[in-house]
Amino acid sequence: MDLYAPIARNFLWPLEWLRVGRPTARILKELEATQFLSATDLRRRQIGKLERILRYAGERCPFYQDRFREAGLDPQRFSLEDFERLPALTKADIRKNGPGLLARDFPASKLSPGRTGGSTSVPLEFFIDTDSLARKEACTARHNAWAGWRPGDKVAMIWGATDLSSNLKIRVRNALLDRRIALDTLRLNEDMMHAFARELRRFQPRSLFGHSHSTYILACFMRKHGHRPPRIHSVVSTSTVLADVERAEIEDFFQCKVFDRYGCEEVSLIASECEVHNGLHINCDSVYAEPTTDSSPLLLTDLSNRAMPLIRYQIGDVAVGADRICKCGRGLPMLERIEGREA
Repeated sequence: MDLYAPIARNFLWPLEWLRVGRPTARILKELEATQFLSATDLRRRQIGKLERILRYAGERCPFYQDRFREAGLDPQRFSLEDFERLPALTKADIRKNGPGLLARDFPASKLSPGRTGGSTSVPLEFFIDTDSLARKEACTARHNAWAGWRPGDKVAMIWGATDLSSNLKIRVRNALLDRRIALDTLRLNEDMMHAFARELRRFQPRSLFGHSHSTYILACFMRKHGHRPPRIHSVVSTSTVLADVERAEIEDFFQCKVFDRYGCEEVSLIASECEVHNGLHINCDSVYAEPTTDSSPLLLTDLSNRAMPLIRYQIGDVAVGADRICKCGRGLPMLERIEGREA
């Protein structure tokens, strides 16, 4: 039993959020309750947020002022039909018009820079405001909890560029708050996987989080070389589309369920599986998604980032919507599946 986890979850994490000035704890409590609202009520809340971000962008962002005018759209008189006349926002638009997407006179102290990895093209640079970061952090914590992984729990990560020992401050934070070990997928080799397999047994994490295919590779490697799996509660997979054969191997080796996750750097968490494992719940508290049924690209609108609004952002992926309510009782809208990812 991990006796330290409740201390980190109930005391140290709230203190950390208070220290950095983020209302993450309050937002998380709200989200844990609202996820069980009806689909109609959640849709109403989502449309209200969409209206507000449109009005805000129309008032404060030069790029959107021009785009709304060209589309003949008055953001003060919003309708979904009007909204869908807006051209998709592309990555080329962001690179070309970056400063024009920033809200006028936004406090520099509340700007947080972001950057994509550039796995398929030139890296994309953008900004997120600190209030939006708190909401995204809370949304991620809520969805992590579906997999039984809560703030303060130990977690093993299979990710890229994960140096957790670069300086004393990072090591202390990791020991007290993050409580993670990591396998760097950008430097993956047999020696590193042997060492990580041994560390997993020693560390005994609550959950394993990482790139879908890299997690599959690790499971196959550990089985082949006779490494015993740790006793973990769940695996959270993300980044690439999870193939059925990969899910089956991961679940069989680690003897726990896989919770598939879909997100991107620009808007953070988009959708994830719950304990029913039948489709992915859209994070409609933070994202307005326009899934398709004809293999056209998914369009996303960030509902919380006021520093640099992303409206009808064409992420480059294809996702199929699901017109049904999940048996788990949550009213959050759903994606049936992710059919393709640019990366």
